Amino acid sequence: MATLPPSDNNTPGGGGGGLPWKVRVPGQAHKEPWSRDVGLRTGAAALRKARTDPGDAGDAVREYSELVLHLLSRSGAADDAAGVVRREVAAEEARTVERLLAEETSRDRG
Repeated sequence: MATLPPSDNNTPGGGGGGLPWKVRVPGQAHKEPWSRDVGLRTGAAALRKARTDPGDAGDAVREYSELVLHLLSRSGAADDAAGVVRREVAAEEARTVERLLAEETSRDRG
């Protein structure tokens, strides 16, 4: 969830309460607009925080992280995982382009 764009009025296209995304409140820190990089940094920070949690949730995150690292450390597994991720990202981008083209076509017909 930490890597997803916020869904409030503080970002373009957001919904919910609050001030419009362009309004800056004096004395309030400027928040960087959401982007994929911002989402990844936020997600990495959330993962670091979860891994340091002293409770059961932190234990579970640490165990899961160790499992992932173990699986990726096996011979060739990291290359396989990177390839899977690249293919998934390419497929997601293709679906997005197809959806945008379909929307444009339906608008031109309507």
